[in-house]
Amino acid sequence: RDEYMYRLDEIKFLLDNVIDSESFGKLIDRGKIAIGGHSFGGFTALGLCGTIKERYDDRIKGVLIFSSGASGYLFRESELATVKVPSMFFLGEREKRRKRGTKTMAGLAEKVYRNLPPPKYFLEVKGATHFSFNNRLTESLATRFLSGSEEQFEVIRRYSIAFLEKHVA
Repeated sequence: RDEYMYRLDEIKFLLDNVIDSESFGKLIDRGKIAIGGHSFGGFTALGLCGTIKERYDDRIKGVLIFSSGASGYLFRESELATVKVPSMFFLGEREKRRKRGTKTMAGLAEKVYRNLPPPKYFLEVKGATHFSFNNRLTESLATRFLSGSEEQFEVIRRYSIAFLEKHVA
């Protein structure tokens, strides 16, 4: 996992510079910052939320985790239990039996969710795959083909916004 720590440092560097920038800093409420990550990005997001003590960023008030098998592999149960912010884990219904190494996505998601401290939420998106959380607004036809439906995006948006309004805003 050590080879991926640079990802956490890059996000912290980005956050520091956006908050301190003349253009964006005045638009950001420093007490209402959330982070989210899809797939391996879920590992990155959780890494700043208390799982890795020396990388914890207390400016972050909530975390959205989208289909992150990497979080199940790269964090120990005891580390997941040290997350210091409310969390919401999303999983696609059609990816539950997909393997990541020797484990299923359902098993990895269950490990992460079970060990996260409350408040925490879990949402299985009906008919969704691992790629259903991708952005449909891209120019890439392949990405649009693999991404989720408008109905799935609406569910993801609504629950994400509700979570953020309750715990961050």
